[in-house]
Order: sequence, then C-alpha cells, then structure tokens
Amino acid sequence: MQIMELDYAMQDASGFVQFVDGYGKIHDVPLARWYLGVLADEFSGGICGCYLSYDTNPTADCALQTILSALEPEDYSEEPELLNIVSHKSILVPNLCPAYASQGYALLRVDNGLCNVANDFVNNIVSVIGCAIEFGAPRAWWIRPFIERINGKLAERGVHRLRITSGSGPGDPRRLEPKDQKREYKIADSELRLIIRTAIWEHNCVFTSERFFRSTPLELLERYAALPELNWLPQPLPTQTEKDRRLLMHTVTLTVRGNAQKGQNPYVQHYRERYTNERLARDFTLIGKEVLFQVDRMDPRLAWGVVVETGEDLGKLNGEARWRDWKISLFARKLLNRETMARPADRAPGTLQKSLESRQQKFLTTNPRRRSKKEALTLLKLQQQVTHDPLPVIDKPSGRLTPGLTGPFGSFRNSRGKDDV
Repeated sequence: MQIMELDYAMQDASGFVQFVDGYGKIHDVPLARWYLGVLADEFSGGICGCYLSYDTNPTADCALQTILSALEPEDYSEEPELLNIVSHKSILVPNLCPAYASQGYALLRVDNGLCNVANDFVNNIVSVIGCAIEFGAPRAWWIRPFIERINGKLAERGVHRLRITSGSGPGDPRRLEPKDQKREYKIADSELRLIIRTAIWEHNCVFTSERFFRSTPLELLERYAALPELNWLPQPLPTQTEKDRRLLMHTVTLTVRGNAQKGQNPYVQHYRERYTNERLARDFTLIGKEVLFQVDRMDPRLAWGVVVETGEDLGKLNGEARWRDWKISLFARKLLNRETMARPADRAPGTLQKSLESRQQKFLTTNPRRRSKKEALTLLKLQQQVTHDPLPVIDKPSGRLTPGLTGPFGSFRNSRGKDDV
C-alpha cells in the first residue's frame, strides 16, 4: 500500500431518492446524478475508502471524507440488512485486515478536478497523511486506468442493475427507457447505500483476479501482512495523528477583534460567529494581530487557533452558546447565513429548522417540470448536515483565572446570544 489512487465516479441513475431527516419525516428528492468517492490501493486493487456524495460536482468535503473513511472504524450495527449479506462486519480493507488500519502511504494519485486542487484538501493530506500528491493531466483519464476500471466495475455491479440507470454508454439499450418511468421510480437512501456497500465488499472479498492467481485483494494483503519474506513495510501514522485527525479542518487567517475601552473581550469571527476562550479573552494585546484559525468543516463547534506572530497555540476556541446544540456544516452555515442576513438580532437558533421547512415547502409547491435538480441536492445536503446535537453542559467551573486586565472571573463560557450586526 505504497501508492493510492483517488477518484469520483458519477452515478448516472436519475430518479427519486427517499431520505429520512432527523425528525423521522420522509422526503422524495429528485436526483439526476451524484458521485461516489473511491480510494483504492494501486497494487492489490483493494478499496480502502469510499464516500457517497449527493453533489452536482465533487467537492473538497467529498475528497476529505473519502480519505477519512480509510482511517476510521466502521460500524454497521444499525444496518442488519448489510450484515445479513456480507460475511464480515466491515467492507473496507483497513477494517477487514487490522494490520492495515491507520496506515500511511507514500503517494496519492488524483486528477486535476477542482476538489483535488483545493487548499484544504492539499494542505490537510500533506499535514495528516504525510504523502506526496500527483496530479494527472487534464482530460486524460486513460493515464490512470486502474481506478477507472474499479469505478466501472462498481457501477456494473451496483446502480447499473437498477431501472433508473442510463446505462454504460450511448449504445446501451437501457438509455431508451422512457424518462417518465424513471421519474416515478423511488429508492430509499439506505437501500442505495446498501447496494454500493455490498458491491465494495464483493470487490474486496469475493471476486478474484488472474493477475494474482485467483486471489481476492483481501487474501493478497493478508498474506503480505503475515509473511515477512514478502517484505511488506508498515507505515503507521503517528499516535498524535490517530488521536487528533484534523483531515476535515478548514484553515483561514483571521484578525483578532475587541475593544478594551468598551470592555469588549478579544475574539475572532468566522461566518458571523464569534470564537474565543479564556486565554484569548483576557489578553487585549492580541487585538489587531492575526490568528491562524482552524475549524471542522462538518462541525464548526470544533475550532482551534494559533497566533501567527509568535506561534503560540491558543488551544480550542469556543463558539457562541446559542449554537452549541446544533451541528451545522460550513456549507450549510454559509447558505443559511446568506438567507438570514437581515434577521432580527434576537432571533433564536430554532430559525434553522424553520428556514429549512420553508425552503422545502417552496420547492415542493413548484411545478414538477420546473423543479431545479441542483436545488434538490442542496436541500438534501442541508437535511444531512444540519442536526440538533446538544453538547454536554458543564455545571461546575473548570478552574479559576489569575487576575488580569479583565479582572478575576470563573471558567470562561462564550454566552453571546445576539448577532454581530
């Protein structure tokens, strides 16, 4: 597992996907196309990571989630249908063979897609995995035939078996099926994921290759891990990297704000939300200085800061108390902020759910022939990435602060409840 390849296969299966939100309501979302991110070992052909992305085009989130899936343990305890089909409790190589868990690699091969050249993707991969990245030539998919062949096999064993498929090419007779019948076809999101995961498990554990004398990718990799004479060299990631995997971090440089004369404690602001902690709030000398701000792309409540001038680690930064009960991705926050920029300063965080419901109602009342498929994908992503997930409440203070410019006070809590307007 020295060289890995990453690619995104467009699934041209148009129809309605039934998605269940956090409140148990079923939504029928029309999809024209969506993508499956695949990370595979170039030598054995084993699939090490995958991520189903409901996007019109692959994004940096899809790329990073695909890499992250190869490092995290799998849990399908709530999916008995999958466990009844597969003979293992996992489908990806790092979980099927424990010797390959949390392993690094020397080279990652990708194409020149916008999601792969994003700053967050390149910086996070180099920082966390520690590998080199090789970008393929534009519009030259044949340079990386290995990963393209895997994408084709997964589609052949997966969505190409459904009625909603458009086939494998212009000559495929399945393209002639009336579009009205495809529009009426509905499949649950859980069933779609079940089909894809089963195809990945069959690729790793069932189907054999003549190249390796009819061995499956899992059998081949298990032999390399068990037999020292095959000279397999493990490359485990550092212990600190395993504990603190910041693959999903978004990094930006922000300026510390505040006003000592008005008693406004120092803070940094990102996407209309203030972040601070006890170290930052008591030091007015940091006002005007730049901070390297890192925030989790899928949960902005997790954020850290470093002073650019001195390199001092400010530690974890606390977001505003009014958002502590909501897990919202940066993508969802950007869209919701755009729609609610003029909202009253005292509006409660419950506006999020109301905004989603009104946007969905507007979409459903539109003529079906004029419904935007891009808007349908956006609604689906918002339903997935906006959830009510309260953080644990700390009843007792964690300690006392030494007297400083702001005077002595207890453990810090960012309790701001109004917008910065």
